[in-house]
Amino acid sequence: MKKSNPPNLITVAIITTITIIFWIFFEVYKILTGEVDVNVSQELLKLVNPTLDQAVLSSLKGKTRFEESQVTHFTVGSQGDTQIINEEPAEITPTPTVSLESVTPNEQQATPSSDLEQ
Repeated sequence: MKKSNPPNLITVAIITTITIIFWIFFEVYKILTGEVDVNVSQELLKLVNPTLDQAVLSSLKGKTRFEESQVTHFTVGSQGDTQIINEEPAEITPTPTVSLESVTPNEQQATPSSDLEQ
C-alpha cells in the first residue's frame, strides 16, 4: 500500500513555523545570557550641584508671559524656511475654469482623424 504525502505547501509551512520558533528562542537566549556593555563618560558621572541658582530664578520673574488669547500666529521652521501659521481660516479662492470662448482664434484646433489625408 502506498503512503500519501502531505501537500508541499503544508510541509513548507510546518518547516517555516519550526524555524521561526527556534529563531525566536535563540534570540531571546542570546539577549538573556549576553553581557551588557555599559560605557558612561566621566562627564555624566560627576556630581551635580544641588543648590539652585537664585539669579536665574529671579530673572524668570521679569520674563514676558503671553496668554493663549494674545497669540495670533506662530512662526514655524528654521532660519531659511519660515512659515507663518495663522489661527484664522484663510479665504478660499475659486479656481478658474476654461471655457470654449476663452480660446483665441489663432490657436490651432485638433482635427478629427477622418479629416486627415491619407
